[in-house]
Amino acid sequence: FGYGSEYSSVFDVNELGGDRAYAAAGRAASGQARKPKKVSGMVPRNQVGNLSDQEMVDYLNSRIDYLETVVGVVKKKGLKTASENTIKEEREVEIDKCLLADTYIKDHSETKISEACKIFEITTREYRRWKNHRENPSKSQIEKAAEDERIKEKMIDIIKSYGFVPGRRQLYTSLAHDRFTINGHPVGEKRIARLMKEMNLYPTLRHKDAYKGQATYNHPYYDVNDYVRRNFRQDPRKVILTDITYISYNGNKRISYLCVFKDAFTNEILGWHISRKMDVTLVEKAYCMMMDRHEKEIKQACRYMKENGQLPYVYIHSDNGSQYTSTEFREILKDDGFIQSVSRRGNSLDNAPMESFFGRMKSILNELVERCPNFDTVETMVENYLKQYNTEIPQYDLAGQTPEEYYRYITEGIYQTDIYFGVSSKELITQAELESRRELARAERAKRRSEQSKSDESS
Repeated sequence: FGYGSEYSSVFDVNELGGDRAYAAAGRAASGQARKPKKVSGMVPRNQVGNLSDQEMVDYLNSRIDYLETVVGVVKKKGLKTASENTIKEEREVEIDKCLLADTYIKDHSETKISEACKIFEITTREYRRWKNHRENPSKSQIEKAAEDERIKEKMIDIIKSYGFVPGRRQLYTSLAHDRFTINGHPVGEKRIARLMKEMNLYPTLRHKDAYKGQATYNHPYYDVNDYVRRNFRQDPRKVILTDITYISYNGNKRISYLCVFKDAFTNEILGWHISRKMDVTLVEKAYCMMMDRHEKEIKQACRYMKENGQLPYVYIHSDNGSQYTSTEFREILKDDGFIQSVSRRGNSLDNAPMESFFGRMKSILNELVERCPNFDTVETMVENYLKQYNTEIPQYDLAGQTPEEYYRYITEGIYQTDIYFGVSSKELITQAELESRRELARAERAKRRSEQSKSDESS
């Protein structure tokens, strides 16, 4: 072919054809032979394409180096809360290419910086800027790191006090409620989310019931209607929701039942009872607890509605379980002046706030309650959680206050805080004492008017 006999042993003219062998020999003689294809180890195997044997060996070696570096850099750590739950889940992790390149250079001292940067597809300038930024942080960066450590410590304190890992919005609300600030400014939600990510901290989330809502019923229920119609947030103590849930304990070998009455407006748990049996007595005891503690507030709500031209009705809304539709319980509601409202069959959304509360509660307590050896331990744990829910855990949707504080804020018009214009809240008289003094004043005025009218009649 005009390029010498040295190519006759390399090219098989009968296989390649004369033209292809001649062209290949010409490229080789002129120094234009195809260079081996180099593929970065960051490229997944299914995106590599066709490679020669030697190219595949080089790629696999590069791929192994890359994956070993990733494994050495990306390490997951767990966080133990007060309940000794280890938070450790498989999550997608964003990889810092500069950190990978730096680790690779330290492990392969003979590798040049430029070569390592090519492997991880970054520029040398980008790597050197990252390296300088890391080794010589500015004063503002040092201060910000110190602030982040303060926030992390406070977040851990909140988690340990709650006994579970709340989400970023709940942490934001809790920090604001505790008046925790950085240089006089509250900590933002985005910053909390970033710090949670740095700490590999994942909130305790509820799991959706795959079978909920699948059952449907078309036959009408006899004489109890759904008066609430999903209009839950009307007025404080206007709509009271109730439901029953089961709680398994002792390694899922035993079952207890919890009945709860909840104010739909303030989210406050008004009454509850936990029992080994799911019967009418369970509902009645929870109802009696609500009336013992909040009957006066419910009557005040009716008086307020009457003064504002509304019908003084308070709804007790539940599902259509046999405990709630029993004659005994319905008579109790009728005697106390409540209007009973019942969800439609197969429509859990008709009592959505109650379902949501139980779902959130179980996501926090299930793992802990299963370790309880007996019913008394379960009862103590559940009651303490409900008390903590009412008085200690602020909620984002309740103006950053606890349910009890929010009720006082709505009814009294005073936002609950520690200091009012330099006066401690402990120095002020309580709302109960204030109401008592108001009633005494009203009784004295009524007495004076009565005496005045009698004296006018005698004269």
